[in-house]
Amino acid sequence: MFLIILPNFSAGGAERVTINLANNLSYSKDVHLIVFNDYGPLRKHLSKNVVVHNLDKPSLRQSILLIIRLIKKLKPKVVFSSIGYINIATISIKTVFRYSFRTIIREANLPSISLKNNKANFLFKFLYKKLYPKANLILASSQRMKLEFINDFNINNSHINVINNPVDIKHIRKLAKEKINHPAFNISKEIIFITAGRLTVQKNHKELIDNFINLNKKNSRLLILGDGELKMDLKNYIQLKQVSDKVILLGYVENPWAWFSIGDAFLLSSSWEGMPNAALEALACGLPVIATPNCGGLPDLTTELDKDSLTISKMGDEFIHAMKKVKKINSFSSRKSLLPELFDVHHFVKKIGHFYNDLL
Repeated sequence: MFLIILPNFSAGGAERVTINLANNLSYSKDVHLIVFNDYGPLRKHLSKNVVVHNLDKPSLRQSILLIIRLIKKLKPKVVFSSIGYINIATISIKTVFRYSFRTIIREANLPSISLKNNKANFLFKFLYKKLYPKANLILASSQRMKLEFINDFNINNSHINVINNPVDIKHIRKLAKEKINHPAFNISKEIIFITAGRLTVQKNHKELIDNFINLNKKNSRLLILGDGELKMDLKNYIQLKQVSDKVILLGYVENPWAWFSIGDAFLLSSSWEGMPNAALEALACGLPVIATPNCGGLPDLTTELDKDSLTISKMGDEFIHAMKKVKKINSFSSRKSLLPELFDVHHFVKKIGHFYNDLL
């Protein structure tokens, strides 16, 4: 049995990766999924082949005893998790109770940056150094992340494998063809900038809005897809800057790829990332990406992609200059995926299958 642990079905990158894995792996293996609660918009995207154990609890603290009991009952061969604090809990459970299951953990963000922004920074650094070396396999989304694990946490090179985030390219491009009801603006004449992600400090939306304002391009708009705790703060900021007609908060949308299909460039202003799924999905939709150097392993792709597909720029004048170079793209039907085939979900699942067999 392949057991996965996830907090819920919220629309985050780690959740998307996990559900992609669960769905595709369930065709060939017995896959079970433990969730603290089954809330979230991605719940409907989970395959019926995956057995769900809903603990109906709000947090890890209130779920931990139930997780321990379920692991004891299910006797999984491999346990997979993809979020830092759950990775720590998974390794701790195995170590304390001396369970025989193998652990595969995936890191969602670059530790060097994400841990600095964690309120329990020193505690998490200690736990990473103490527990991560005990994992049977660590999945890093970039070479940069792998080197951080080796240099900063003294993890053996043989325990780390760099593996691309999975993107279901065929499925995404199919959904991108769906028609959407968009606000009243001229798609055929305006430059449409799009960004997507949780409205949190990590995504640095305020500075992105400032960059867009300083672009001073009359025939352009910025569409922000996503929801989060900073929603009202950003709404007020947009009103304060008097750009409500140019910067549009669309909230959470069920099909972001349909919006990608009308865009001319995807913008990623994050202060830290691992390997941003939204940017990979934008590339799969044929949408060029402009991103900050802090976007984890994304800069590694500059050698694999066409020079106009991915631009890495610092926020400010450099980022604005990159935005100025964006041109109107033809209709979606004429766009090809800009994402290398190695990112396709089938490659990811195949590798996980090999890891699963090797660990047994």
